[in-house]
Amino acid sequence: MTVSVDGQTLTSPVQSGGTWAVTTATLANGPHTVLASITDAAGNTGTATQALTVDTIIPPVGLGAAGMYSVLAGTMVTSTGATTISGDLGVSPGTAVVGFPPGNVTGTIRTGDDAAQAQTDLLSAYNNAAGRTQTGNFAGDNNGRTYTPGIYHTAAAFALTGTMTLDGQDDPNAVFIFQVDAALNTAAASNINLINGAKAPHIFWQVLGAAGTGASSSFTGTIMATGAITIGAGGTLTGRALSRDTVTLAGNTITTVTDPTVTITGGATVSTNDATPTITGTTDAAPGTAVTVTVAGQTLTTTVQTGGTWAVTAAPLTEGPYTVQASVTDPAGNTGTATQNLTVLGGGLSITAPTDAGNLGSGPPTVNGGIISGALGQVQVNDRRHASAGSGWVASVTSTPFATPAGDAIPAGAVGYAAGPITKVGTATYTANDPAGLAEVVPAVSATGINGDNSATWNPVINVAIPASAIAGVYSATITHSVL
Repeated sequence: MTVSVDGQTLTSPVQSGGTWAVTTATLANGPHTVLASITDAAGNTGTATQALTVDTIIPPVGLGAAGMYSVLAGTMVTSTGATTISGDLGVSPGTAVVGFPPGNVTGTIRTGDDAAQAQTDLLSAYNNAAGRTQTGNFAGDNNGRTYTPGIYHTAAAFALTGTMTLDGQDDPNAVFIFQVDAALNTAAASNINLINGAKAPHIFWQVLGAAGTGASSSFTGTIMATGAITIGAGGTLTGRALSRDTVTLAGNTITTVTDPTVTITGGATVSTNDATPTITGTTDAAPGTAVTVTVAGQTLTTTVQTGGTWAVTAAPLTEGPYTVQASVTDPAGNTGTATQNLTVLGGGLSITAPTDAGNLGSGPPTVNGGIISGALGQVQVNDRRHASAGSGWVASVTSTPFATPAGDAIPAGAVGYAAGPITKVGTATYTANDPAGLAEVVPAVSATGINGDNSATWNPVINVAIPASAIAGVYSATITHSVL
């Protein structure tokens, strides 16, 4: 039994009772197509396919309009001392904001109805976090403890007297959700330590009650509390303080870190007939920032253009579903990602071939010249257009002159092409045209009488006619195939 999935080819013998099993290497999150095939002693082949979706990602909590705010309260925000908030401040349904100035808000202060949607979205986000299925439990004092990405629950109060570490395990999308069914309290000078890619925008604290951090402490993540939130004197918060009640501050620094925004054109699900699709999107990252796109084992890179756009083109994809992931990392190390389910439909006509003529062989110059021949490598046309009876295609080829670095050249008209045997799949008649010169784009192999999907594979031989006047040296050329 042979099983293929996402570029992996796995084999297993059939067991007594007709069962078989294989185990894949790690698969990326998203849809995959599994193909199982078996051939009996007489050469008859049976196949089966399966659509398989891998989903191990913990999605971040969507904050909606609440995500605009560094501090959000239901009744009042009050501050003493030189508090600095790098973002927006909101109160709703209340309107009381005390202590600004001397406190400073770099964003906008909104109260009453202007912040009402944020409170509505905070409640939705709180309920979303509370409703997640836990992957682990925690209790007591968390000093000295290390947590990996997951959803952690405690029925008791949360306490931290020292340092608690969150390990992102080198995953820029790692998410941590802490469900606290009582109060949250941290001691003076306590700290949340982030390692191995853990990021503040992906840390969420859902607190059923009040939340308080100690004086001169450093806390990280988005606090969503039903009760009051108090940030201790001189303490810092890298994240958000979002309360359904009051928020009390005292000479604090509150910094809201956000990931770059990334979108992929077409949204969450796209279908295409193009076997080499161009994937495009937008981001709010600065022009020149690197964009990395992965699809079907390909890693494609580009940079953000003026206006925030980006684009990459995938190498040929076979028919089926794929997961596209685009990611952008800003100079501060914050990574934004977007994913898309891409399906390549029948309808593509593509060709794959080597472009470098490679080592075709060698020979000494002679008075009468001579021929040097060598194999180019495999050329394959895949036709997934579901073509009706009678249609066809033509694969063409051309070459640059064979030249040395010193400028000596053999013209492309002296380069011949012999397709050799053609391995075919599907219904069609294939003809090798074997052009004698490649100075122009000329037909190499043609298909007629097509009925449905088909493919053709050949391994051409390149014949280079060496003139008697040729200067000894290493000659190279680029050979280009196309199909229409």
